[in-house]
Amino acid sequence: MTRGCKKQQESRKRAYHYIVLQAKETWSSPIDSDERLADVLDILIGELVSLKEGRSDPSQKLVAKFKELFGSWIKDDDVIDSYLVSPFLTKP
Repeated sequence: MTRGCKKQQESRKRAYHYIVLQAKETWSSPIDSDERLADVLDILIGELVSLKEGRSDPSQKLVAKFKELFGSWIKDDDVIDSYLVSPFLTKP
């Protein structure tokens, strides 16, 4: 695995852990499984597992839903973007 691929994989896993942490700290009912988190975020469990394993970037739908649900607790969109958007932008 190349260094760039490894870094992408780590960024994806970091994004997953950020989502889980924010959900557990702010959501009113317990989020005790990936299935429950996928349900809350209205995404397929496969997408969440793929992010967790570092195989895919967060989708636009996931990012939008996360901001919709948790944006009132996380006041700064830049913080969210630093975990869920910026690491996955293609550089020219």
